Amino acid sequence: MISQTFIRELLERADIYEVVNRRVPLQSKGANGWACCPFHNEKSPSFSVSRDKQIFHCFGCGEHGNAIGFIMKYENLPFPDAVEKLAQECGVKVVYDGKSTFNRNPEKPRLTDIMERAQKYYRNRFLDNSAAQKYIKDRGLTDETLEKFGIGFAPDGWHNLDSVFSPDDRKLLIDAGLQREGNGGSFYDFFRNRLMFPIRNIRGQIIAFSARTMIGEEPKYINTGDTPIFTKGKEVFGLYEARRSIQEKKRVIVVEGQMDAIQLSQAGFGESCAPLGTAIRSEHVERLLKMTDHIIFSFDGDTAGRKAALRAMDICLPLLEDAQKAVFVFLPEGEDPDSLVKNQGPEAFEKLISQGLPLSSYLIESTSRGLDLSILEDKGAFLDAAAPYIRKTKSVLLRDGLIERIATAAGYKDTDQLARYFGFEKVAPIAPRPSGFRNGASARFGKGGFGARRFNTPSSGKTLPPKPETPILVLLRNFLRYPQLALEFEGAATEHLSSGELG
Repeated sequence: MISQTFIRELLERADIYEVVNRRVPLQSKGANGWACCPFHNEKSPSFSVSRDKQIFHCFGCGEHGNAIGFIMKYENLPFPDAVEKLAQECGVKVVYDGKSTFNRNPEKPRLTDIMERAQKYYRNRFLDNSAAQKYIKDRGLTDETLEKFGIGFAPDGWHNLDSVFSPDDRKLLIDAGLQREGNGGSFYDFFRNRLMFPIRNIRGQIIAFSARTMIGEEPKYINTGDTPIFTKGKEVFGLYEARRSIQEKKRVIVVEGQMDAIQLSQAGFGESCAPLGTAIRSEHVERLLKMTDHIIFSFDGDTAGRKAALRAMDICLPLLEDAQKAVFVFLPEGEDPDSLVKNQGPEAFEKLISQGLPLSSYLIESTSRGLDLSILEDKGAFLDAAAPYIRKTKSVLLRDGLIERIATAAGYKDTDQLARYFGFEKVAPIAPRPSGFRNGASARFGKGGFGARRFNTPSSGKTLPPKPETPILVLLRNFLRYPQLALEFEGAATEHLSSGELG
């Protein structure tokens, strides 16, 4: 467990203004720095950083916190990783006390250092190898993309890494999966004559490699085996590179291969990533749902792609919360995301996304395929096929909605009876809106508890357009609801009010 004393000392050492300014350029006005909020779209700066208070606060969406909280939100990091990131920027080492709940391995920093050194070697060899460069050029990748993903090349040969590492590094090379032990106590390089794609953890550290053949041999990709710093079944290729786009676009696109993710990223879909292996796993989905509420799965439209989609749906149902959603996109036969964006352009892929099937629609479509729901026996087969999915659905709203849609598709009017068939007492009724109130009467709060609250007034028969809210109204509302903010941002707010910038 990270020492609480260390956390306090780290926050005292770190200057939140510099922490934020390295990521979001700030304009100094008075004692504070201001910028457009990186956590929601806005045109007028309402995101403030107080050097005196060492906090940030957005008067638009309500996000607020200290330097650690900012790194957690901005880089999509869990708390311990955010602490380590901030400590690294401050040039100090994290101090742990008591029994560590994170099972810190003292060898891990040395292994990530070995991987970084290997990456530099592979990158330099790529720049020396004309065949590797031609292959990448033929695939249409730009220098910017090569740099972003750190693509390298492992030369043909059994002992190339011996020119970079000393015999003292042998154990670490084996532990990191870069070398293996042969007969008679000899050692050899695991990756040979392949393009090298670094796999980074969410903190940006290289923890493994995925290596692709250029000559058509099988398997097409080979990955680092499980090591003290890498578990293949839990990692997602390209997630580190995609984290900012995921946050900005509020969605993630999951494709089947590393090259698909890279090509989509280059085409403007920076929120793309790929599982390491042949199939999506629950660990992958859990990780993605911590970063966004909207997952888009892209599959080939063939039998294998449909089978993979069913597996993804089956995994998602026990994991999706009420506000989260999964969408399934199927590509035309013979196309993958790589070929589609190159042959038809990014617009074609975005159009496919807009036509994607929400999980609810895909569940109905997949379980009723080949059945005639006007036939009683086929209705029974449909309900039997849908039942396992309904029973494992976590979200009550999604589950009840699915039962209603299944009832409609099968021609059943009594949804409560159908709910009992699936093992539930009844479908929860949707509460009616109070009469006289316009559509959407609700109170909406941001994650930090400072979101704008909007009240609807009784309708007089005519629907009036909602009155636009100016930054000054948002600011005043927050000050009325949370008077302590007025004290914390005293001076800076007055300056902006008097200048009319928030008007």
